[in-house]
Amino acid sequence: MMVGMNNQKQFFNISLACDLMRKSIDQVLEQCATFDPSVDDSGIADKLLFDLFDNHVGFNCHFELQDYHAFAYVGINFVNNTAVECIISLGMPANIEHYSSELDVTKLFLVSLEELYLNGRIQEKSELGTRVYTWKKDNRTVISFVSSPSSGSPKDTGALLSVQIRDTQLHPQGAYFELLYNRASKSVQ
Repeated sequence: MMVGMNNQKQFFNISLACDLMRKSIDQVLEQCATFDPSVDDSGIADKLLFDLFDNHVGFNCHFELQDYHAFAYVGINFVNNTAVECIISLGMPANIEHYSSELDVTKLFLVSLEELYLNGRIQEKSELGTRVYTWKKDNRTVISFVSSPSSGSPKDTGALLSVQIRDTQLHPQGAYFELLYNRASKSVQ
Protein backbone atom coordinates (compact mmCIF):
# COMPACT_ATOMS: atom_id res chain seq x y z
CA MET A 1 0.00 0.00 0.00
CA MET A 2 1.32 3.45 -0.85
CA VAL A 3 1.74 5.65 2.15
CA GLY A 4 1.73 9.41 1.88
CA MET A 5 0.69 9.50 -1.76
CA ASN A 6 0.00 13.07 -2.82
CA ASN A 7 -1.02 14.80 -6.01
CA GLN A 8 2.60 15.57 -6.86
CA LYS A 9 3.60 11.92 -7.27
CA GLN A 10 4.63 11.17 -10.82
CA PHE A 11 2.77 8.23 -12.37
CA PHE A 12 3.69 6.31 -15.49
CA ASN A 13 0.79 5.54 -17.83
CA ILE A 14 -0.02 4.03 -21.22
CA SER A 15 -0.18 7.34 -23.08
CA LEU A 16 3.32 8.23 -21.85
CA ALA A 17 4.58 4.81 -22.97
CA CYS A 18 3.06 5.37 -26.43
CA ASP A 19 4.64 8.81 -26.58
CA LEU A 20 8.09 7.30 -25.95
CA MET A 21 7.93 5.11 -29.05
CA ARG A 22 10.28 6.21 -31.83
CA LYS A 23 12.29 8.48 -29.51
CA SER A 24 16.04 8.29 -28.94
CA ILE A 25 17.60 7.04 -25.72
CA ASP A 26 18.48 10.62 -24.74
CA GLN A 27 14.90 11.78 -25.34
CA VAL A 28 13.49 8.88 -23.30
CA LEU A 29 15.92 9.55 -20.45
CA GLU A 30 14.98 13.23 -20.46
CA GLN A 31 11.24 12.55 -20.59
CA CYS A 32 11.46 9.91 -17.82
CA ALA A 33 14.01 11.69 -15.61
CA THR A 34 11.58 11.87 -12.67
CA PHE A 35 11.48 8.04 -12.60
CA ASP A 36 15.29 7.69 -12.27
CA PRO A 37 15.86 5.54 -15.38
CA SER A 38 19.11 3.75 -16.07
CA VAL A 39 20.62 2.58 -19.36
CA ASP A 40 21.85 -0.99 -19.65
CA ASP A 41 24.01 -1.18 -22.73
CA SER A 42 26.58 -3.62 -21.33
CA GLY A 43 25.78 -6.81 -23.16
CA ILE A 44 22.06 -6.11 -23.40
CA ALA A 45 21.90 -8.04 -26.67
CA ASP A 46 23.12 -11.14 -24.81
CA LYS A 47 20.46 -10.76 -22.13
CA LEU A 48 17.40 -10.08 -24.26
CA LEU A 49 15.53 -12.64 -26.28
CA PHE A 50 16.89 -13.30 -29.78
CA ASP A 51 19.42 -10.46 -29.55
CA LEU A 52 16.76 -8.10 -30.86
CA PHE A 53 17.71 -4.90 -29.08
CA ASP A 54 20.74 -2.60 -28.84
CA ASN A 55 19.92 -0.92 -25.54
CA HIS A 56 17.50 -1.06 -22.64
CA VAL A 57 16.27 1.65 -20.28
CA GLY A 58 14.56 0.47 -17.14
CA PHE A 59 13.10 1.88 -13.95
CA ASN A 60 10.71 1.20 -11.10
CA CYS A 61 7.74 3.51 -10.83
CA HIS A 62 4.08 3.85 -9.94
CA PHE A 63 1.67 3.10 -12.76
CA GLU A 64 -1.79 4.64 -13.16
CA LEU A 65 -4.88 3.78 -15.17
CA GLN A 66 -8.01 5.62 -14.03
CA ASP A 67 -8.23 4.90 -10.28
CA TYR A 68 -5.92 1.85 -10.51
CA HIS A 69 -2.43 2.47 -9.17
CA ALA A 70 0.24 -0.22 -9.02
CA PHE A 71 3.92 -0.58 -8.45
CA ALA A 72 5.60 -1.38 -11.77
CA TYR A 73 8.82 -2.00 -13.61
CA VAL A 74 9.08 -0.31 -17.00
CA GLY A 75 11.53 -1.61 -19.59
CA ILE A 76 12.06 0.27 -22.84
CA ASN A 77 13.99 -1.46 -25.62
CA PHE A 78 15.82 0.24 -28.47
CA VAL A 79 16.95 -0.62 -31.99
CA ASN A 80 19.37 1.78 -33.67
CA ASN A 81 18.90 4.30 -30.83
CA THR A 82 15.11 4.33 -31.34
CA ALA A 83 12.54 3.12 -28.81
CA VAL A 84 10.57 0.26 -30.36
CA GLU A 85 9.07 -1.47 -27.31
CA CYS A 86 7.89 -0.60 -23.82
CA ILE A 87 6.96 -3.37 -21.38
CA ILE A 88 5.18 -2.33 -18.18
CA SER A 89 5.29 -5.19 -15.69
CA LEU A 90 2.61 -4.52 -13.12
CA GLY A 91 3.18 -5.42 -9.49
CA MET A 92 1.02 -5.13 -6.42
CA PRO A 93 -1.87 -2.64 -6.72
CA ALA A 94 -1.55 0.29 -4.35
CA ASN A 95 -5.34 0.20 -3.86
CA ILE A 96 -5.60 -3.55 -3.35
CA GLU A 97 -8.88 -3.24 -1.47
CA HIS A 98 -10.52 -2.28 -4.78
CA TYR A 99 -8.39 -4.39 -7.17
CA SER A 100 -7.86 -7.54 -5.17
CA SER A 101 -8.01 -10.00 -8.06
CA GLU A 102 -6.49 -10.43 -11.48
CA LEU A 103 -10.02 -10.44 -12.91
CA ASP A 104 -10.81 -7.01 -11.36
CA VAL A 105 -7.68 -5.52 -12.95
CA THR A 106 -8.34 -7.20 -16.30
CA LYS A 107 -11.87 -5.81 -16.48
CA LEU A 108 -10.58 -2.28 -15.86
CA PHE A 109 -7.94 -2.57 -18.57
CA LEU A 110 -10.36 -4.04 -21.12
CA VAL A 111 -12.96 -1.33 -20.58
CA SER A 112 -10.43 1.51 -20.49
CA LEU A 113 -8.45 0.46 -23.54
CA GLU A 114 -11.56 -0.37 -25.56
CA GLU A 115 -12.97 3.09 -24.75
CA LEU A 116 -9.73 4.67 -25.98
CA TYR A 117 -9.10 2.66 -29.14
CA LEU A 118 -12.38 0.87 -30.01
CA ASN A 119 -10.61 -1.94 -31.88
CA GLY A 120 -9.48 -4.49 -29.30
CA ARG A 121 -8.98 -8.09 -30.29
CA ILE A 122 -8.70 -11.19 -28.16
CA GLN A 123 -5.38 -12.53 -29.33
CA GLU A 124 -5.03 -15.53 -27.02
CA LYS A 125 -6.90 -17.40 -24.31
CA SER A 126 -4.98 -20.41 -23.08
CA GLU A 127 -6.10 -23.37 -21.00
CA LEU A 128 -3.90 -22.11 -18.17
CA GLY A 129 -5.84 -18.86 -18.09
CA THR A 130 -3.34 -16.59 -19.84
CA ARG A 131 -5.12 -13.98 -21.90
CA VAL A 132 -3.71 -11.50 -24.41
CA TYR A 133 -5.79 -8.58 -25.68
CA THR A 134 -4.42 -6.18 -28.28
CA TRP A 135 -5.45 -2.76 -29.60
CA LYS A 136 -4.06 -0.63 -32.42
CA LYS A 137 -3.40 2.95 -31.39
CA ASP A 138 -2.56 3.96 -34.95
CA ASN A 139 -1.19 2.35 -38.11
CA ARG A 140 2.09 1.42 -36.38
CA THR A 141 1.54 1.08 -32.64
CA VAL A 142 0.00 -1.95 -30.92
CA ILE A 143 -0.88 -2.06 -27.24
CA SER A 144 -1.32 -5.44 -25.58
CA PHE A 145 -2.58 -6.33 -22.13
CA VAL A 146 -1.36 -9.71 -20.89
CA SER A 147 -3.00 -11.38 -17.93
CA SER A 148 -1.92 -14.68 -16.36
CA PRO A 149 -3.70 -15.72 -13.17
CA SER A 150 -1.92 -17.20 -10.17
CA SER A 151 -1.21 -20.91 -10.53
CA GLY A 152 -2.19 -21.50 -6.93
CA SER A 153 1.15 -23.06 -6.02
CA PRO A 154 2.76 -21.90 -2.75
CA LYS A 155 5.73 -20.45 -4.67
CA ASP A 156 3.50 -18.40 -6.99
CA THR A 157 3.46 -14.77 -5.87
CA GLY A 158 0.32 -13.90 -7.79
CA ALA A 159 -1.01 -12.95 -11.19
CA LEU A 160 1.34 -11.75 -13.89
CA LEU A 161 0.04 -8.60 -15.55
CA SER A 162 1.73 -6.46 -18.15
CA VAL A 163 1.09 -3.84 -20.77
CA GLN A 164 3.21 -4.07 -23.91
CA ILE A 165 3.52 -1.24 -26.42
CA ARG A 166 5.33 -1.89 -29.70
CA ASP A 167 6.07 0.00 -32.89
CA THR A 168 5.24 -2.53 -35.62
CA GLN A 169 7.27 -0.76 -38.29
CA LEU A 170 10.56 -0.49 -36.36
CA HIS A 171 10.45 -3.47 -33.98
CA PRO A 172 12.45 -6.44 -35.35
CA GLN A 173 9.35 -8.62 -34.95
CA GLY A 174 6.86 -5.88 -35.77
CA ALA A 175 5.37 -7.69 -38.76
CA TYR A 176 4.68 -10.67 -36.50
CA PHE A 177 2.83 -8.51 -33.94
CA GLU A 178 0.83 -6.94 -36.76
CA LEU A 179 -0.03 -10.39 -38.10
CA LEU A 180 -1.14 -11.61 -34.65
CA TYR A 181 -3.47 -8.65 -34.33
CA ASN A 182 -4.91 -9.13 -37.83
CA ARG A 183 -5.46 -12.87 -37.30
CA ALA A 184 -7.34 -12.42 -34.04
CA SER A 185 -10.99 -12.85 -34.90
CA LYS A 186 -12.80 -12.09 -31.65
CA SER A 187 -13.30 -8.48 -30.66
CA VAL A 188 -13.06 -7.16 -27.11
CA GLN A 189 -16.55 -6.26 -25.95
